[in-house]
Amino acid sequence: MEIIGEQLLAYYDADRQIMVLRESLAEGFKEKPQLLLYPDEASAVLVHELAHALQDQRLGLRKLYKNLQSTDESLAFQSLVEGDATLAMLAFTADLMGISTEQMLAGLLAMKDKLAKIAMASVPSKALRAAPAIVQAQMLAPYADGTIYAAKLFKQGGWRAINRRYRKPPQSMAEIFHPKQSRKKSKRIELPSGFADSTELVILHQDTLGELVFRVYFDQASDETEANLAAEGWLGDRVFVLKKANNDFGLLWISQWHSPSDLEQALRQCKK
Repeated sequence: MEIIGEQLLAYYDADRQIMVLRESLAEGFKEKPQLLLYPDEASAVLVHELAHALQDQRLGLRKLYKNLQSTDESLAFQSLVEGDATLAMLAFTADLMGISTEQMLAGLLAMKDKLAKIAMASVPSKALRAAPAIVQAQMLAPYADGTIYAAKLFKQGGWRAINRRYRKPPQSMAEIFHPKQSRKKSKRIELPSGFADSTELVILHQDTLGELVFRVYFDQASDETEANLAAEGWLGDRVFVLKKANNDFGLLWISQWHSPSDLEQALRQCKK
């Protein structure tokens, strides 16, 4: 909550269908409406949140959010939503500065591999900088990787191409990271029979964490490039939180990989 409180200037609440502005921001626009026509942080934030309101109004944001089944799918959908809104914000700001959308896109895609680091470096939040790597990644990826994803969709067919993606949203961060790759569909991962047949075990929670979490996990003992390359072989995963009759707890994390060599590469990262 401390991280969110530091960062939040405005937000759109899809459940209540309202946009909330920090009081200082709202007062500034009330006193000087012309600020909306200046390419600064205040106008950019407002455009970003208005984009969310339009997403909800025209594309059914609330309903789509309710259909999400896992951490990985939620992050992927959030990346589409935030990437779309951030791209709209950048296009608005670029237009005010006399920069065409095409020029803006070219510059954005040219620094796609550095965007997450640039975003992190520009964030003034002390709480975010002090947060665990997984928290940083899950907060920044929807904006950094999501914006690159939206930019690539835009290049294919403009805003209509992005809007069409809401009809069949990405289901994993792997789709955000590798939109052009033809990826095999993972098989449903169940609790192994030796665990599932036990009358002493109860499944308290299960989830799919996805490629982003493996990137962060591998990055703890490798450089970023090596970690990302190893995580790219991810096909699917399922984590189970278990409770025994004696109230002991356990965690089982099962993963699938595209090929034997991808599995070997992932195992090497795990052993570091």
